[in-house]
Formats: sequence, structure tokens, C-alpha cells
Amino acid sequence: MLNTKKREMLVFFGIILVFLTFVFVSSCKSEKKAKIEIVSFETITPIFGMSKADGPGAFDASQADHQILISYRFILKDAANIDKELGVDLAPKIQELFKKYKTIDTITFGIYIPRVAGQPEFKPYVSFDITRKVMDETILLDTLASDILGVAENVKYFE
Repeated sequence: MLNTKKREMLVFFGIILVFLTFVFVSSCKSEKKAKIEIVSFETITPIFGMSKADGPGAFDASQADHQILISYRFILKDAANIDKELGVDLAPKIQELFKKYKTIDTITFGIYIPRVAGQPEFKPYVSFDITRKVMDETILLDTLASDILGVAENVKYFE
């Protein structure tokens, strides 16, 4: 049988071991969270294009942790099918962005359309979020392209 002094030493070393294990595990978790890929306007323009004065493409982007906000000018062909056209245009770009940047969880879009067809002046049309989860769930069904605003989150129309 262990004497009292030996038991106290074993308990003491056991507590130290538990504490060190906790510190080690906590530091490993914080290192994983700290690794955020930097996404900027310059890094998204190869995917979304850069909008010129009257053309389609991204014209601004910013990042907050695991979310990126993209302001995007969209030139529609048929006003009656704008939401469908938007999905067909953005779905492959969204998939490429999520594939390239593994730490991005959400893309928030601000979509702008021409005030008058053929004119270089744009107005806000809709804003929405696409999460990685939504993209993963809809990619096989192709609903991201066919019904982007139906599967998006936080959809807000302007006008």
C-alpha cells in the first residue's frame, strides 16, 4: 500500500498531467482557427471578373474572418428571367471560390443591375448569402444554378 506522501505526489503529478494535456489541446485548436485564408478583390477577380464602367463583374470585395462580401454587377439578357440568369452566371463561380478557399464559410453578395438597359448606371437589385453547406447540398442537384435565390439565405430585394 502506498503511503500518504507517495499518494499526494501521484495526485499532484496527475493534476499536472491533466493540466498540460488541456493546455496542449487548447493550443492546437486555436492554431486551427487562426489559419484564415486572405481573400481580397484582387484574388476574386480571376473568378468573378472585374467590372469596368458599364460591364459585368465584381467591383468590390471585403473579408471578415470566414465570410467574404462581394459587390457584383450583373448584365441581364432577359428581365423576365433575371433570377435564373443570375444563378446560371454565379453558380460555377461560387463553386470555384469555395473550392479554392477552404476556410471561407459564407459568401455575401450585393447584386447590382443596370437602371436602364444599355446604360452605364447601376442600381442595387438583391443581396443574399451562400454558405458552404448550401453549396455542398445543392451542387449535385444543380439547384444552385437553377434556383440560386430559392436556396440562398438572407435574401433581400431592393427597389
